[in-house]
Amino acid sequence: MVKPDGATEQERLGKVFPSFSTKSLTESDLQHQVWLLSLNGRLYNAPLGNDAGFVLDIGCGTGAWALAIANKFPSSKIIATDLTPPKITPPRNLQIVESDADKQWTFNERFGFIHGRMLTSGIHDWPTLLSQCWEYLEPGGWLELLDVCHPFRAQDHAYDNESSNFIKWGHVAEKCWEMRGLDYRATTKHQERLRKLGFISIREEELIWPLGEWSDSAQERLIGKLTLDNFSTFLATAGVGIITQDPRISTQEAEKLVADAKQDLMDNCHTKRFYLTM
Repeated sequence: MVKPDGATEQERLGKVFPSFSTKSLTESDLQHQVWLLSLNGRLYNAPLGNDAGFVLDIGCGTGAWALAIANKFPSSKIIATDLTPPKITPPRNLQIVESDADKQWTFNERFGFIHGRMLTSGIHDWPTLLSQCWEYLEPGGWLELLDVCHPFRAQDHAYDNESSNFIKWGHVAEKCWEMRGLDYRATTKHQERLRKLGFISIREEELIWPLGEWSDSAQERLIGKLTLDNFSTFLATAGVGIITQDPRISTQEAEKLVADAKQDLMDNCHTKRFYLTM
């Protein structure tokens, strides 16, 4: 047996996953940290060599992944795109570009690695986006997409339905997103679309992000803590606005749906064991 070293669980996880910074847990980009935990400290799953060549990061958000990959591959050139580019000072090998991934791409180069993470909230035409990935990948290049897939779930099957107010809000929100042309189940269609384009060596991996610290795994408990904090804030700030995009839902009805969903999530996450499918 090993004598306890007195370190906190977060500090131990920081040692196990060296790319995971426990000091960053209070910062806004918790999502990047959760992905690092989910991938056991890795920035990607693709079998890249010592030089990634040209890399494209679609929808880079805060730029956290792009910065990390630029630091990991200082001799590679990374282009990171977003509708609202992050206000960061990039290293010399990272170029931040304002760009809408839903529109026609106009890059001058082909890429050895194209990466996209949490794109579902912004992509209206997945077949075209995947086709452009095919067009702009060099032969032998890799495409890696990481995203959420609806519906929200509960491990306790008795509550894995709309009797749970949290899951009910998710179904209502998904219908509103559909009205805007957003498909929150797009990941279930990726394999077939990629195969038709000609991609080979297609691998799909399903992960769960617990909401709350109900897992037996220390790693998943930390993921659950971060995800619960992040999602409760998301519900409070965006929950009403998302579902009032449906003109049939009044502000008063939306406020009650969101309040009930948040109470269900916060009060019952450990008994119902809510989670997101990634």
